[in-house]
Amino acid sequence: MMLCAGCSVEEMSSLRSLTKPYAGEYRCTALLLGGREWLGEGDSVTLTLTTDGTFAIEYRMGGAEGRCEGSYSLDPEGGGGVFCMQQDGKEARFAVVYEAGSISFQTPLCGKLLYITFSMP
Repeated sequence: MMLCAGCSVEEMSSLRSLTKPYAGEYRCTALLLGGREWLGEGDSVTLTLTTDGTFAIEYRMGGAEGRCEGSYSLDPEGGGGVFCMQQDGKEARFAVVYEAGSISFQTPLCGKLLYITFSMP
């Protein structure tokens, strides 16, 4: 067994997790639809990015709960990326902005602009 800096190699993080430092759980800090804030007291929306390139968004809002999943790619140096998911048999792609530990995107929804920002706690 090799030891490095007082810990075993088996206990150290994998190279993959070290190369994707943005993987983890993010909390929604802004959810605007048509310029109106939709996050209320007790509501929560979380985004989880895994090291294998998949994501999950889970929400609890106004008594409703749900989850959506998909794949993603991020370029931390370039500050952008793409989230992909299946909706009604069609692929939906969202361009995202990655900056200072936050992920933001916007898309039209029901004739209004939906804007969401997730930040690491």
